[in-house]
Amino acid sequence: MRTNTLCNPLLIDNTAVRGTFGMMIKSREFVGFGQSRTGFGGQEKDNEVSGEGNSYTAEFWQYDSRLGRRWNRDPVIKDWESPYACFSNNPICFNDPKGNTAGDPNKHKVEKNDTYYSLAKKSNGAYTVKDLMKWNPGVDVMNLKIGSEINIADPIKVKAEARKQFESDDEVDPINHKMDSFMGKADVGKGKTKASSATEVIAKSIYRYSEVEFTGKILETIKIDPDYVIAKDLFVQDAKKYFADPKNSSFYTASRRVEFGENLAVSDPLFWTLAVTTVKFWAEVNNKGVMSVQVRIADRLDLSPNTDWGRSPFYNVGTMLGGIYYHGTLGGNRALITRATWTFTVKEK
Repeated sequence: MRTNTLCNPLLIDNTAVRGTFGMMIKSREFVGFGQSRTGFGGQEKDNEVSGEGNSYTAEFWQYDSRLGRRWNRDPVIKDWESPYACFSNNPICFNDPKGNTAGDPNKHKVEKNDTYYSLAKKSNGAYTVKDLMKWNPGVDVMNLKIGSEINIADPIKVKAEARKQFESDDEVDPINHKMDSFMGKADVGKGKTKASSATEVIAKSIYRYSEVEFTGKILETIKIDPDYVIAKDLFVQDAKKYFADPKNSSFYTASRRVEFGENLAVSDPLFWTLAVTTVKFWAEVNNKGVMSVQVRIADRLDLSPNTDWGRSPFYNVGTMLGGIYYHGTLGGNRALITRATWTFTVKEK
């Protein structure tokens, strides 16, 4: 089941805490309420294909939660999107239980014979007729238009919850205690500070700080990283399409996994300070048609090898010796969180 009906990057089913696209987060499995055939997004688990929680079957697809991609081509052609894409590349805010088209879990597409009363009854107490009337001002209650969308969650709470998750550190990699004996014990550190270069970031880690905020030169380097630029452009493209529909909400948010450090080059400072990291975006449009986009990065500066975090074998080999020296000999704090936030604007059209 989902933890709630709002946008949520962590999903819980009967057996595990799951990441954004539904892959089981290792070491966070738990014994739940018995074995269930269904898992992420209400889809049927297909564990014999790729292991526990890595493959799902729905009416219109076979889905790999590790890649966030379907195996078969989407029969519905979308000019702007890969035929293997899922959830409109934004599983935080969209679901797709049948595998045919992504939908907002906070909205309902009106079908024949739908009424506020019938919808409230089907919700099993999640909302009432009075709630639906409050959340959908201007909608003709006595004549719901088939095919139109109505809110089935409080838009104010939806936005507040989405904002809370955008500002959280939910997707920061967990501390890798498996490497304590080789690279020194990780600890929470002694406070927050700032750094404007990779050298300064590493020095702050050695001094055992708990958090470092990127500023100056290293922040500007992040903004022009090739993989980040691609992620930013894709987000802006998706956001423009989203805001083009007046029925959609006043904000748009998504996250993308970015491989910082061009081609994971050892000489690139971002190879040592960010590597593979989740970038969060939040966009709103003002009454003049100008889109304001906030970007947020939070990561853990741990150079120990770990395939669970999506790091490539090349990255793990490249940091093995350096990580042992940096963490084990120099005492770099493996629990250190690095973060950065900034804003840019885009004309809607």
